[in-house]
Amino acid sequence: MINQKFTLYGITEIDLKIKDDLQLIVREILELLGEKNVQSIILAGSFGKGEGCAFINNDKIKIVNDYDINIVYKGSRIFKLKNKNKMSSLAKKIAENINIKQVDLGLISIKEIKKYKNSLEYYDLISGHRILYGENPFGGDLTGINSDKISLFEGSWLLRNRGIGLILAGLYFIGKKHNNFINKENL
Repeated sequence: MINQKFTLYGITEIDLKIKDDLQLIVREILELLGEKNVQSIILAGSFGKGEGCAFINNDKIKIVNDYDINIVYKGSRIFKLKNKNKMSSLAKKIAENINIKQVDLGLISIKEIKKYKNSLEYYDLISGHRILYGENPFGGDLTGINSDKISLFEGSWLLRNRGIGLILAGLYFIGKKHNNFINKENL
């Protein structure tokens, strides 16, 4: 993770903060789940693509986007069920500790990765990710997605979710003063 840019800005202080955050997240995950149970820890989403958003205000770094972390685990579905609530609690604890809006921690088995190869989620994961710990669970060929096999429903569902997000953001600001810095950040 050394010398990697997690945002488009390329501001060293921001990238170092993100790197520190991610190292803490990896340590916490391994402590909770145990190294023997984790094949890999993957950073996905905007920071995995190097397009995350953060800024400096009053000499404090503020991470705007959330961290999307996928944990590829070794073991059965029972492992996922046993640890789902623990992961949710850990995500909240980490978010509070590093002062970020949200940390998404997802458990996925290697079987699940291969099963959903022709999905938007898989495409998003392999098209922009960084391995934070362990081995690459995708194999050598990351170009094997046939877009014709991704269902139209998935694309329309994603578009619907993004549209709802924009509507909710607009509703959040109805009747509120917009000169407040926190309100602008939330928008």
